[in-house]
Amino acid sequence: MSFVRNAFLVAAVVSAANALPNPKRSESSDLQWGPCPARMNFTSAYSYDCATLTVPLDYSNSTDGRTLDLQLLRVNATNQPSKGAILMNPGGPGGVGTQFVAGTTAEVQTILDGNTIPYACNDTSSSGSKKTKRQEFDIPEPTFPEDYDLLELDIDDMSMAQLVGVLQNELSDLQVVAETCAADNEEYGEYIGTAFVARDMLRIVDALGQGSLLNYWGISYGTVLGGTFAAMFPNRTGFMLLESNVNLHEYMSGAGIQARATLDANVDALFEQCMVYPEECALADDHQTVESLAQNYENLVAALDQQGIPMNDTDDEIDGGTVRNYMLSNLYNPSEWPEVAVALKVLYDGEWETFYNMSRPPKEGSYNKGTEALLGIRCGDSRLRSDNVTDLEGLIEIQLNVSRWFPLQPTLEGMTCVAWQQEAKERYNGDFQVKTQTPILVLNNAYDNITPLISARNTSSGFAESVLLVQNSYGHVPEYTPSLCTAQAIRNYFGNGTMPSNGTVCEQEVPNFLPQNWTEIYQDLNKTGSSDLTKRAYSKREVDLLHAVRSLGEKLHQFDRL
Repeated sequence: MSFVRNAFLVAAVVSAANALPNPKRSESSDLQWGPCPARMNFTSAYSYDCATLTVPLDYSNSTDGRTLDLQLLRVNATNQPSKGAILMNPGGPGGVGTQFVAGTTAEVQTILDGNTIPYACNDTSSSGSKKTKRQEFDIPEPTFPEDYDLLELDIDDMSMAQLVGVLQNELSDLQVVAETCAADNEEYGEYIGTAFVARDMLRIVDALGQGSLLNYWGISYGTVLGGTFAAMFPNRTGFMLLESNVNLHEYMSGAGIQARATLDANVDALFEQCMVYPEECALADDHQTVESLAQNYENLVAALDQQGIPMNDTDDEIDGGTVRNYMLSNLYNPSEWPEVAVALKVLYDGEWETFYNMSRPPKEGSYNKGTEALLGIRCGDSRLRSDNVTDLEGLIEIQLNVSRWFPLQPTLEGMTCVAWQQEAKERYNGDFQVKTQTPILVLNNAYDNITPLISARNTSSGFAESVLLVQNSYGHVPEYTPSLCTAQAIRNYFGNGTMPSNGTVCEQEVPNFLPQNWTEIYQDLNKTGSSDLTKRAYSKREVDLLHAVRSLGEKLHQFDRL
């Protein structure tokens, strides 16, 4: 079996200039760095080495002698002396972070102003004779029953009693999954919660010997981990960037209401921006308006809800759920919206086979347990449990009003954990209302499709003296739509502790519908310092910063799931 308590940590060691203040900093470390295991042979622009840190398996039981050996990976600095560690969690959770760590060295180095960045990532662990990993979970393949996707349901004409009946059947299937997962992970399943990973981070900071404060950059689920650490250890919190924020209270309660608060805004913006840049949007023509584009989409999905289109030589069909799933998956990154417009145009033209091939998920070489690992983590952290959907009717009624375009999505996401049988050994049960040693920088897109701005405001209101920075963008994570203003704010925060004014709004540099890809734009900027798509000219230093942000966004898009 596989099992991980894995924080996907990047320990970024930055050069001495503009050093991050960190009390009691020394150059001594308990870690012995050396060659990495052969299995960690992947491409990096920098050399890397590894160390092992032994931590308790169960922090809640001092008499339990079992341990985890966290495998730390460090990408070696070219600028010395270094100035201390920045741990990074790029989201997920679950999966393998070492390749992400090594593959983003150049980007993070550039964003943090040329200060070279060794990374450390706890990836592989062992406990006694068991090979184990923190925050990976053994999930049977496939996890969900094939009919779990209920996005094709037309709920307009369904009563609540009818919907509850359908959802009860799905809950019964989820109970089978939960029973199997509990049996397969009986020995370790309760040790993968976020609170234990926060304690792992504290051990890593102490072992690095570079000061008593955690400096941290957390994205998406990484804001849950960072926020939990800050709430549990406010006096050990150094510079902390929480980006694309999950509502910490809802994550722990399992309510699942706020996450999709601005999901519809992304669909609406796709149609609006299509008409702003009609020459780049396959849906636009002289006879269309924003309203007609939205109506065309609504009519198509409604028709497919009533009658799906069978696909030749398969048991599949294209129905309303197929289209909704495709849209959900492709709203994350606005630079992909032109491709979404092409796919919808294909649908409107009745080219069903073409759309079917476009909407199929990419094939993976092997079953990705990391993709499913978030179940064990999120569900173990969540307090929402029930074996009867009737108990959840009040919550479901609220969830059904979150999204016009995807009315069932919040409910389906919220139901995932209600049948779960294992509880995290430790949960943070506080109110996330603390004053940290160092003020936190909270960053969010204005219209994020899964971590909305309202969640970032919630987080910022709880951490005293924190500052909220808003990027006026759509999609998930600001890096997908680079903003020089945002990138410079991050650089200044980690470089010298300078915070932007609370509530500062940054604009993205180029529109979402592009006549050329970002690489071509970067090449133009590199040659002349300007582009027809941008509002201004840029210095070479600024061009490189924007390119690093965009490149980091592309790699986050491949890695992130929450």
